Amino acid sequence: MTQVQRWKTDGNQRRVERISQSTIEIVAADIPTAFEEIRTSLIDWLSRKAGAKLPDAILDGKTGDFNTIGFQRVETAALTDPLYWAARQDDQDRDFPRRSWITEAALSTNERGVVLGHRLHCVTLGEAAPFSRSIPRFMRDVGRRFETRLDGREIELTAKRVTTPEDIEWLFALLTSSSRRHPVIGIAQSYRPIDTENDGYLVDADALAAAVFGTAHVCMIGRDASEELTSILGELSVRNGGVRSWRHPLSLEDTRFSHPLSTAKMIDDWGQGAGAKRFEREVIDWSLRYSAGRRDADNAIPPFSEVRHIAAQRERQAAKADGRTDQELLELALDENERLAKEMQTAREEHSQMLDLAEEDVQRIHSERDDALSEQNRLLARLKHVESALASQRAASPEKFPDDLADLKQWAADNLGDSVVLLPRALNAAKKSPFEDVEYVFQVLLAIRDGYAPMRRSGDSDLKNSWDDKMRELGLTLTPSFAGAGAGEFGDEYRTMWAGRNREFDMHFKGCSSRDPRYGFRCYFFWDDEKECVVIGAIPGHLTTRAS
Repeated sequence: MTQVQRWKTDGNQRRVERISQSTIEIVAADIPTAFEEIRTSLIDWLSRKAGAKLPDAILDGKTGDFNTIGFQRVETAALTDPLYWAARQDDQDRDFPRRSWITEAALSTNERGVVLGHRLHCVTLGEAAPFSRSIPRFMRDVGRRFETRLDGREIELTAKRVTTPEDIEWLFALLTSSSRRHPVIGIAQSYRPIDTENDGYLVDADALAAAVFGTAHVCMIGRDASEELTSILGELSVRNGGVRSWRHPLSLEDTRFSHPLSTAKMIDDWGQGAGAKRFEREVIDWSLRYSAGRRDADNAIPPFSEVRHIAAQRERQAAKADGRTDQELLELALDENERLAKEMQTAREEHSQMLDLAEEDVQRIHSERDDALSEQNRLLARLKHVESALASQRAASPEKFPDDLADLKQWAADNLGDSVVLLPRALNAAKKSPFEDVEYVFQVLLAIRDGYAPMRRSGDSDLKNSWDDKMRELGLTLTPSFAGAGAGEFGDEYRTMWAGRNREFDMHFKGCSSRDPRYGFRCYFFWDDEKECVVIGAIPGHLTTRAS
């Protein structure tokens, strides 16, 4: 995230960049009345921006054009079937004469109410100047007057408070919803002495919610609620003053790096000591930049040029039906061709700018990836050293295991380190399992930690021999699981998303082969070569096979 976006320009090059875009639903019992009321408020906004009286066609909600020298340009396009209205307004920057802002607004209807969208562009000639991203004021004006929704959930100009079990259930449903298309920004209450001004929140969540209205969900998560959320999401949660941006979609099997997290200390130190206020600006800039890159928004709110083109076509059809002369029809066609040529040029310029920005993002991501891999290798080397020391200590004292597999989650967090990862589905399966030899499950997991994982990492023959001895001691065998093409018959039982990839639990440790879940033992997993760890997807029972 960057507070200010700077462009590299040469000479008088014209650059077009999409700054932000959003689409919200307005819930209305009387849809035509709400549509007319919102359109009237948007026309009032256009009038103020233009600085002069607009033509009657625009004021009446019809297709029109205002392009008088000395005033700001305004265009509108209206359709009756389907009911649709769109506007475009060009605003010259007062501080930078060679820069202008192009705002598009659009209204449509669906079975629930009215859909309002915006799209904001910045056009610069020659040397660029810094700017901060924003959304048009009319979006917030509508949000103050109507009940609005994003991703089917109500949103307001203030952050959603998450404090009760019902609130947590609401947030979890939003995070894991397959229909969600917008980020969720979670701001956790800190454990610092309560500040009477912000009650322990390091970020002004209400101001943030207003600034990103229509582009993201913003939630203030209380202390108790953040602890409960952590018990559900684990390392994907946020707590103690931190701020997390949950991308879409969220899976409980994502890694903690999938959804950006800033801790309280990171926020305090942001921008070389600038702290929370500068961090807030960074989050706003990221949210709006993220919205600008969402090309699927064009499906809900088509670009103004497309709507204007359809309106022009219908105007020519109506003129022909009214018996207008060939000369008049030709003039209408020529005007439309000229308009389309200008729109195509603007689209090419925007596309070029988006490619430039995408290349910058790719370069940044590659750099961050290389840094992360270097740090990972360093930590892995350190981990091996620590594990070796811990193994020596464990040999001197016998292990004590819980009596219930319901305690596996906490035990794993305390004992397995990074060499063995138990996915949430595996923990849930173990918790519900009637398997009677509880201690055996813990013994196998320790053996994987101390024997299998080190053997896979090093390839040392002595470690392999030791591991073979341990498998015989535990009565284990290691074989490929029922994976491959046949596993697809049983949905996602044998697959998971891991580190951004669709992975398969292609191996399993076999103990007792009884089909009775009280006695039969299986441990399904795959080996991650990059992180050098065992990733377990099911334990201790059988997954489905054709023999089940």
